[in-house]
Amino acid sequence: FGRNLTTARWLRGWTLRQAAVKAGLSWMTLHRAENGREVTLPTALKAAAAYGVTLDQLTREPDGR
Repeated sequence: FGRNLTTARWLRGWTLRQAAVKAGLSWMTLHRAENGREVTLPTALKAAAAYGVTLDQLTREPDGR
């Protein structure tokens, strides 16, 4: 999840703070999520919505599984 979240942010050219504002999350919450810390479902859903992707896309392994 964290690696996919970081990649999605980089692809959009957003800083961590910009992404956090768009998602309605604190930058520290987003930072923790990107670094592999456990996140709540509401946090994951907010991030997915802000990035315009599905939760499935964020949780998918790099090889597509």
